[in-house]
Amino acid sequence: MKVSKSTNVISHDVSSALRFLAEELHKPEYLTTAWYIEIIDKWFNLMTSKNPVMALSKLKPLVYKEAISFLNEFIDIMRKLKVGAKTLWKPSQSGSVLATTSILQIQDIFLNDRGFKFLLTSRITQDCLKNLFCVLRSKNVVPNAWQVKNNLKLITVSQYLKDVSNRNCDEDDRELLSGFLDVIQKPKVRNNVSEVKITDNLAAEPHVLLLNNGELNSLYNICGYITHSIKKKSKLCKNCLNFVGSNSSTDYEFTKLSKLKRFKKGCLFFCNKNTFDFFLKMEGSFQKFFPHIKDRNCDIKKFLIQQINKIQFYIPECHNLRKFIINRFVIFRLKISGKKNSKLLNKYSSKSIDAHGNK
Repeated sequence: MKVSKSTNVISHDVSSALRFLAEELHKPEYLTTAWYIEIIDKWFNLMTSKNPVMALSKLKPLVYKEAISFLNEFIDIMRKLKVGAKTLWKPSQSGSVLATTSILQIQDIFLNDRGFKFLLTSRITQDCLKNLFCVLRSKNVVPNAWQVKNNLKLITVSQYLKDVSNRNCDEDDRELLSGFLDVIQKPKVRNNVSEVKITDNLAAEPHVLLLNNGELNSLYNICGYITHSIKKKSKLCKNCLNFVGSNSSTDYEFTKLSKLKRFKKGCLFFCNKNTFDFFLKMEGSFQKFFPHIKDRNCDIKKFLIQQINKIQFYIPECHNLRKFIINRFVIFRLKISGKKNSKLLNKYSSKSIDAHGNK
């Protein structure tokens, strides 16, 4: 019933990880699960497309033909699927076959009969209705008719309690009447980073980074992800990018997972050995200082950035690429660590970070 949790499991990342582990742990049985996850993930993306890239469209005949062929094959797979020891027919099989058949018939009407350029299949799902029901049930789990009507009125009014993007007046920064009972917490006074004391033994002691082959492959994938995200959202010259890596895959020993995850050639960024060594040093510095700073009343992000800046690694300074890499890496690691700490997770969530990884 939790679609977001299901899509986290049924995803290309998970199938790639299973293929990596199948070879790493000599578990060929993982490949069957990886294949099934890939099938369901591709089907779900085609059935809930929200942009023209994944939409059903005849603008690219080969891609369209491949998508229609896949959906027909998926129907055949679900019809022949045997679940459990008794191989009973499951409701999920009926639902998936019915939904896929409906989409195939609908796309034929819109693309062939009515001449649409593309079809966004997400517009045919019941997501908006289910989201409305979810909000209605947030106050009353099993609402009666009066509660549904009253909650629906409140939801309708709440749509107007936000700023209009194309307004011609200044933003009113007063508190809304609807939140007059909310208690405004007084912001906590934080200590200056310079006042945080770290023992000389900790500062001088070298940190031994113990990572297995799977963790090294994961860190290399993160290395490429962070660099690629900076490349997309920042103005960088070819001198900067060529210094840290390229979109061409390399034969470096920790690139196996990244190669499994890429959909096509050139879509992922592969860092060179020197850049990956820098990420290893940043990870070592994070593991060294974070356990001693996480519970202190100070700006954790600023402190970690100061410590990582002491690492010797040259990157051309023409577009501040080194600064962007350090900022994004620290934010990324704080978000991962925040999964065990709700305060960190709320503070360093994606919505609170701009394109360059700054607060």
